[in-house]
Order: sequence, then structure tokens, then C-alpha cells
Amino acid sequence: MRSFLRRVARYLPRRLKRRAEERLRAAWLHPEKMREFHGPNMATMEKVSTWLDADGFQKSVFQYGVPDEIRHLIDLPMGQGLTYTDALLSLTGHLHKPVTYLEIGVSVGKNFLQMAESLSRATLTGFDIEEISPVLKNHFQPGSRTEWPTTSSSLKKANSSLSKFATTVRDNQVSYLSGDVFDEQSWRHLKGQKFNVVFSDAFHSAEALKVEHEMLLRHDLLDHDEVIIMWDDLGGGMTDAFEEIAVSLRKSRKGGAGSSFVVPLKGWLGDNWGDHQVGFFISI
Repeated sequence: MRSFLRRVARYLPRRLKRRAEERLRAAWLHPEKMREFHGPNMATMEKVSTWLDADGFQKSVFQYGVPDEIRHLIDLPMGQGLTYTDALLSLTGHLHKPVTYLEIGVSVGKNFLQMAESLSRATLTGFDIEEISPVLKNHFQPGSRTEWPTTSSSLKKANSSLSKFATTVRDNQVSYLSGDVFDEQSWRHLKGQKFNVVFSDAFHSAEALKVEHEMLLRHDLLDHDEVIIMWDDLGGGMTDAFEEIAVSLRKSRKGGAGSSFVVPLKGWLGDNWGDHQVGFFISI
């Protein structure tokens, strides 16, 4: 009997948690609103026939985060499945301030370009160990570039850099930080920014998520009044890290406000790959 009661006691909290997450997902993510962004997002994707050529992959640090087994998929039409980009853009409508966006882990730029083409009067910053991909760079007007030595322990051997691009047709300001998320010097170059939308999709490990969180708080990079954070490819230890980070974020927000949940969504390959487990923290 005691063993049975212990099993029931363990099951009830999990069941209640699932129901709470279902209610939060329903409250924040509305398929009809996400669908409004999906068509324009797919039109943006259709503007690019080849995201990165063989030479670009060869010169990269981590193949722009594109494993060999999915490399043939990145240029295919993404299909009709609602994506995490559709979800994130739909959530920006809840913000009271202009979007200040940080994407950690830009890869070839599929998500970043959709954000830049959809948002107006926003500030967008990409952060990746790779140099900005040629395709993504060609969508923006070149501006200034600052370089500094990368930490010797990094797999990135070239200098790190922060490139700023001129105002785009949608009146957005775009920057790209080429640096290692484990190198605190890179984070220091974001000093003074206050991001209210963050997408974490860089080094997929629990340690990396915790380092990103620590840097965001240590350098006071999150907007104090409102913030939406999205994490891609959760599972195992990364889910545990996400849950720990969500608790920490709630403690850091005014009045301990904040909702967190995980939802399956299509990612940057669309219908050509399975659902991603995507985590959200929202404090508005």
C-alpha cells in the first residue's frame, strides 16, 4: 500500500504540471495568430535557394551547426507546419516596447532573417561562433566592425568581432557578434543592451544554457519590464537546465512574475524534420 501511495504521489505532481503547462500554452500560443506569420515567413525563405555553399562549410568552425545528416535538407521548402519562428513572432505582439532581439546561435541565418523581415523598428543582434553567413550578410547594408582576440581556450581561433549594419528597409538596426558563448569578453561587448526577446539555439548542452543565463544576468542584458525567452531542442539535461533557469528568472523579475512551458514545434527545417521540444519563459 505504501509503495502504491508513493507512486500516486509522484504521479499527481507530474499530472498537475502537465495540465498547468497545457493551460499556459493555450494562453500564450494561438495557432491562428502564428498562422498569420507563417505565410510571410515562408515567402522570406523562398528568397534563398542556397543557404551555404561547400566552401562556406569548409571554412566554418562547426559547419554553422548543420550536421552532415541534415545538410541536404536546409534548402528544401519548409512546408505548412507551424514553426518556433511563427510562435516567437506571434508573442512579440504582447510587448509594450519596440523589440530588442538577441539570437544566440544564428547558424546560416534562417530564423534570424525571418525575424528581420517580419519586425519593424526593432534592434536585432545575432551571436554565433561563426562569421555571419554570406547569404545573411547580403541582406543587410554593411557598417562598422570591431575586432578583439578570442580567448585561447576557444575552438574559434580567428578574432571575435561585432559588426553593425546600416538601417534596413523595415527601419531595423542589425548587429552580429561573432564570438564564443563561453568567452565572457564577447558578452561584454553587448554591455548597455536590454533585450526583451531572446532565442537560445547555440551549443546544445545544459552547461551552455546555464552559461548563457549567467552572462545575461551578470551583464544586466535583459529588459527589466518585459522579456520573452525561447530555447530550442530541449530534452534530458537541457530540460533540467531550462527548468532551473526558469526558477532563477522568476526570482529575478519584479514580483517573481513569469510563466514557463515546453511545446513541440517545427524548427528551421520545417516539415522535413520532426518536432523540436521548445521551451518558453515569458514575463510581461
